[in-house]
Amino acid sequence: MLLTAVNTFLYMEQARIVKTAFASKEERAAAFVMIDLIIQGSSFFIQIFLTGFIARRFSLEYLLGSLGLVLVFDFVLLIFAHPAFAAIAVMMSLRRIG
Repeated sequence: MLLTAVNTFLYMEQARIVKTAFASKEERAAAFVMIDLIIQGSSFFIQIFLTGFIARRFSLEYLLGSLGLVLVFDFVLLIFAHPAFAAIAVMMSLRRIG
């Protein structure tokens, strides 16, 4: 429930920042397409080549627990770089790739 609440807050903040960063709907859509392309490519690469190694090296408990650490990092980044679009793009990417 806490993760859903945090993700909802981040989504609403992302929508607000993107709306101020790009004037038209087409520019916003292009930005999201580029972010999704990076996320999907990175996720594919990690799942194919790195997940087995990471899971053996660190165990699943640490991998699952690292999501909280990523969210903390995201909020720290958001505090210091607000309202920069690049910061929210990096934040979205790290959270979704993780």
